[in-house]
Amino acid sequence: MSVGNGSLRDQLRDHPILYAFGAIWLLEAGMNTLYGYRRAGGEFSLSALMYAAVFLAIACVAAWLPTKLTGKDFNSGVASAARGAVLVALTLLCVALSQVAGWSVMGTTLADGAAKRENAGLSRDTVIEALGQARAERKALGVQPVPEAVQARIDAELGTVVRSRFGETVNDVSQGCKDASAAPSACGRVAKLRQDLATARRAAELDAKIDAGGSKVAAAPAVASGDPSTEVLARITGLAPNDVRFWFTVVLVAIIGLFANLGFAIVQWTAHNPIHGTGSAAKAIAADIPIWDSGPARTLPAPPVHREIAAAPEPARIVYVAPQPAPAAASTASAEVPASAVSAPASATPQTEAGASLTAAVAGGSDMPADREALARVADELVTFRAAALSAQEGGIVSEQDLWQRYQQWAGPRAVDFAAWATLFPVCAGLQRQDFGGSIHYLNVALRASARVH
Repeated sequence: MSVGNGSLRDQLRDHPILYAFGAIWLLEAGMNTLYGYRRAGGEFSLSALMYAAVFLAIACVAAWLPTKLTGKDFNSGVASAARGAVLVALTLLCVALSQVAGWSVMGTTLADGAAKRENAGLSRDTVIEALGQARAERKALGVQPVPEAVQARIDAELGTVVRSRFGETVNDVSQGCKDASAAPSACGRVAKLRQDLATARRAAELDAKIDAGGSKVAAAPAVASGDPSTEVLARITGLAPNDVRFWFTVVLVAIIGLFANLGFAIVQWTAHNPIHGTGSAAKAIAADIPIWDSGPARTLPAPPVHREIAAAPEPARIVYVAPQPAPAAASTASAEVPASAVSAPASATPQTEAGASLTAAVAGGSDMPADREALARVADELVTFRAAALSAQEGGIVSEQDLWQRYQQWAGPRAVDFAAWATLFPVCAGLQRQDFGGSIHYLNVALRASARVH
């Protein structure tokens, strides 16, 4: 999946946004793979791997197909339109399957996360609530002695001797105060101490519970109960929380699918259709573009101060002139013809009256009918000059001023004026012109070493 010329490293350097689109695509591809794996049962098996591979391939195709769509698929005849329609249909099918996988995986993931958060919040709230109740009950009991001290007092009362002659104690005569009538005074004090013992033991239990509850709260994550983000969206949109969760999943998966499936196509389109301008932005871009002319790289020349190009030259108008003897046959080969093999005739004569009329007609100075033979001769000379002076160079840039000076040297007295040359030469030579800060340049070409102007 390529978005331009050059290696993958060059493309990533020229278009850093590819890192973001790649990360989003990996997210969607992961959701597709996980969906296929779960559809096969979620256990490691051959069928699960096959399902996962199928949905991973769907994610790949969904991102690849849009890069193959061009404007020619819809405006170049029935066959191209049919091809474009098939590509669009397949793209929509793959995108729809990816959306289904995303809804399932993302919805399940978000629901599981919300459930875990809610459980953690509820557990913490429960501990805090129980801790509050224990503290309130312990506060109501007030200050209590330790249970061991109360038990010691009870044992002392039961061990009191009531019949010294027989050595019997309160415990002996009352059977541990079960028969309180045998020692009513001592057993009354024992009953009161036993109530105090129960209160002291409850206070000790509450103290231990409060200490344990405090430790749990301190160790538990500080998570609020419920789903605060859903509650905020519900308040803003007026929807029910369940509706908010549903539409949030749908919109999130749709955004992921948009950038995952169309991101590479967007970068490809912008790479092949750059936005040009003539202001400061264009100058900043031009300053970073090297120029190749069979020599070391150099920066763009300063715009000429003696002229300003406000608009493209007017359309050429060709008039009828008397037939002239045809110049020596010149090759119209490609830009790779050696400069020494294609050059201006050594015995060039001054421009004739007919030639001057042709120049004036091309520049828009006459209304006479066009002479096809004269126009063909001019076109042949311009194509010959293009082969002699320029060579194809991807990324190369040659200023119009440098090329115009070379043309004047090459053609001598047979040269047409600048307005006619600037109109006809780009058309005959098949070159692309670009205005960089008010200075016209020709793109993707370079001056031959023998054609440089000194």
